[in-house]
Amino acid sequence: MRSYSPILILCLAPALFGAPKTVWDGVYTSAQAERGQAAYTAQCARCHGDDHRGSGNVLIGAKFMQQWREDNLHNMYTILRDTMPRNAPRSLPDGTYLDIMAYLLKLNEFPVGKADLSLSETAGIMLVAKEGPAPVPDFALVTVTGCLGPMTGDNGTVTLASEPVRSRQPGKSVGDELKGALSKPEGKRKLSLMGVQYNNEGAESGHRGEIKGFLIRLPEGDKLNVTSMQTSADKCTP
Repeated sequence: MRSYSPILILCLAPALFGAPKTVWDGVYTSAQAERGQAAYTAQCARCHGDDHRGSGNVLIGAKFMQQWREDNLHNMYTILRDTMPRNAPRSLPDGTYLDIMAYLLKLNEFPVGKADLSLSETAGIMLVAKEGPAPVPDFALVTVTGCLGPMTGDNGTVTLASEPVRSRQPGKSVGDELKGALSKPEGKRKLSLMGVQYNNEGAESGHRGEIKGFLIRLPEGDKLNVTSMQTSADKCTP
């Protein structure tokens, strides 16, 4: 069997093991961003302004990154489609939403690529800072998979938990999304849970499950303010 040097393996790792594509790889074209600018002027500027700073200044800079980093572009597409324009969500063609996304990426100085951003690619493209992936920000809505511990009143714990990842839906996952969550490998995290009293229907202590909530980072350990939780038939040791 042919052997490879460690250095060569490191160089080939992204191709061999499918490292996630990011917005720094160039995922839109200049022409697409120009179309997006025209669509923005027609559909978005009335609320967000010609300077892009209206409605909370969430389209450029630090707030844009806080809102979208460590997430894939499909979630951005879905939220734009389902909420914008404000008085007529889902009223634009898919291609127009993608063009506006390309324009937003250009505004935030992500590099231009050789092909238009397509809907089929969005789920596989992560939005991260130039320095690379980082922990999910404080107060983000996240999901974790782990072993649900005892619940006392409004509090509980989840152990052997996966790293928190962004979620855009506070309710219980279903279908392929739930299968994907429950198929995650066992993690090493332990998180305290709050708000379980009114969100624990379908959740049983001592079982592996999915927990969603708002991440609260504290020196003594991270917490989740729970929005939903559910467990599978698989038992585990909390």
